[in-house]
Amino acid sequence: MVPLRMLLSHPDLGLRLIAGDAADLEVRWAHVSELDDPTPWLEGGELLLTTGLSTRWGDDGALQYCQRLVERGVAALGVSVGSDLAYQEVPEALVDAAEKTGLRLILVPHLTPLQSVVRAVADSISSASAQPLRSLIDAQQKLMSEAASGSGLSGATSRLRAMSGLSIAVYDIRLRAVIDDPDIVLGAEVRRRIRRQLLQDRQGSISIQEDADRSLIVLPLVTEGRVRGFAVSSTHGPFALDQRALLKVAAPVLSLLLDLHDMADAPVRSARAQLATLLLSARDGTEHLPSTFATARVNAATTQVISARTLSVAQRRAFLAGLNDLAGDALVLNDQDQTTVILCDPLPDVFDRLSALVAELELGNAGIGEPGPVERTPQSLTEAVRAQNAARTRDVPLATAPKQGHQLRRVFRGDEERLAEFPRSVLGPLDAHDHANPRHELLPTLRAYFDSIASIEASAMTMQIHRHTMRARLKRIAELSGYDISDSSQYLELWLAVELRSQLAT
Repeated sequence: MVPLRMLLSHPDLGLRLIAGDAADLEVRWAHVSELDDPTPWLEGGELLLTTGLSTRWGDDGALQYCQRLVERGVAALGVSVGSDLAYQEVPEALVDAAEKTGLRLILVPHLTPLQSVVRAVADSISSASAQPLRSLIDAQQKLMSEAASGSGLSGATSRLRAMSGLSIAVYDIRLRAVIDDPDIVLGAEVRRRIRRQLLQDRQGSISIQEDADRSLIVLPLVTEGRVRGFAVSSTHGPFALDQRALLKVAAPVLSLLLDLHDMADAPVRSARAQLATLLLSARDGTEHLPSTFATARVNAATTQVISARTLSVAQRRAFLAGLNDLAGDALVLNDQDQTTVILCDPLPDVFDRLSALVAELELGNAGIGEPGPVERTPQSLTEAVRAQNAARTRDVPLATAPKQGHQLRRVFRGDEERLAEFPRSVLGPLDAHDHANPRHELLPTLRAYFDSIASIEASAMTMQIHRHTMRARLKRIAELSGYDISDSSQYLELWLAVELRSQLAT
């Protein structure tokens, strides 16, 4: 569509309106016809151009001609006149008929070819059609210039807010705010929708009408085929088409900047992984914990460990996106299909929240240990692994640590040195073997067997060995220790030695 005023002001055409009012009239197309009745070939909205060669513009002829054009919806009639054309000037009868019928009548100068008017209309329509695309390209270039200026993700987000008039925030894959916006809060339903999209490994946008007055769009930020985070925009009422288009154009720029932000944050991620390893290990190296906590930007008075089986990369990402609902922060370690999470300052109802998340994502099996001070994290890990094995054995999605051995030190009150003598005497041969054969440790194998409630398959999976290898190790344990684990009393004595050692170490 081209405004008629634009054509009338075109410097190369010289068109002049001689009847009617251009007002806000728009022209759909321009068409040249010398027929006395061109209406069968018109659709309406055209600027009809003619020299009047085959028309009869007497009093009645002009009126009937104009009436047909008005009824067909023609936008305006352009008449070219000159000494070598049908009319040297526009007939008065045609001007009167145009005034009576309300048809806009335009004088086309003799030196202006009608085809040049057609071309001007076509060019204007093409330019108007391309304008939104040019605007989007210009907007993307402005965002890239902002990013190149050194202001990074923050500057690009601010520029996008100014250009779109929207509230915009950026979140990482864990749904932690990287660029915050006070007008945007990710509610439970939005988080659930994001997790479902991650679980389905989809990368489309999510549109949500939160209420009658406010709507939300979530755009995945993707680099190298992987979702790195999300740009979340919000507005009062529905989104305009140009706002949606602008967000889609901005997404690749924000994706790149979020990736660069993550690269710059690599030392912190490395420190978080180191902190997780230190917390999960035995009590060695705890003198480095305060500095590692600071470098990792983590604060925690208590921790609680989750051990979960994640069946795919998509499931693992969806699980990560749910961790913020469980604790103030979380440290994550992945090993093939096994994910270990240290919850930092877990919420009081963490088990119920985790249970809902495990069910939502259909995780393989999961277990959760008991909460406690950071020094107790290794024990919570042991409990989480036991709980996961119990969940696998009982075929349930989630379990807590079996209540075994927690009260041993109360039951066997006495000097710790005397208590420690019992595990040393029972497990001494296994200690000697493991010291000489660090790649084929028997004590961790026995621990895994007890934690899995005497399941060969589950303990073999924990140790990442074949079940036949597991049976061979159990046979070797019986040979070295002199205890037959198929005998209930001897099984109990071996378990008691392992459990006492674990309890005395905490």
